[in-house]
Amino acid sequence: MTEQVHSYLEVAHFPVGIDRKWSQDELLMAAQKSVRRNTGWPVGIVMTNPEYSPKPVSEGIRAIVPSALNDRFDFWSLDRSGRFYFLRTLEEDSDDRIAPGTSLYFDTRIWRIAEALLHCANLYRALGLSLETEIRIQITHCGLRGRRLTSSDSMRAFTMVGRVCHEDQSQWAKTVPLGTIEPNIEALVREIGGELFILFEFWKPTPEVWKGVVEDYLSSRV
Repeated sequence: MTEQVHSYLEVAHFPVGIDRKWSQDELLMAAQKSVRRNTGWPVGIVMTNPEYSPKPVSEGIRAIVPSALNDRFDFWSLDRSGRFYFLRTLEEDSDDRIAPGTSLYFDTRIWRIAEALLHCANLYRALGLSLETEIRIQITHCGLRGRRLTSSDSMRAFTMVGRVCHEDQSQWAKTVPLGTIEPNIEALVREIGGELFILFEFWKPTPEVWKGVVEDYLSSRV
């Protein structure tokens, strides 16, 4: 899938040391319970439309979900050993205010990183794993080279100068106990987002910006 898409968010995670196989029915129920309703197009969205709903395959379940906006789409899969993979084309490229491939919205990235982490925590709790279970998480942003860092919020964008990325990819990976993800969500988002934003001319959000954007996400409901 990534061979066909040049600019995307990729999320992958799995439970470490778990020797168990879930049925496709169990995976579907867990996927449904895991979706967070903070945004209108959440990570791991489970559609009821038969054309786009998750499909059972021998390895588990998977879904391809196109958006009504331009050429955006999601692909996600959850296999019977609990491995989850998610790919989404960068939403910035569907914003008709800007030319595709030119910008990255730092506030959108913070929202999606937070959402990906909390979806991960929801998923493994829904699969019945203990809070002590180690979860290996990897989050990748690709297609960054030449993009300018800005904001989807015009008031935040107004305060930013042009910061361009000269690297094509930012990747973060870490193993953390399941029970620590949600309580430490802001710190994890800062760690992941910090590695991404530093590539844009050394940009570092202030503590107030981190906290404000994360809290905006957590308080949002759709």
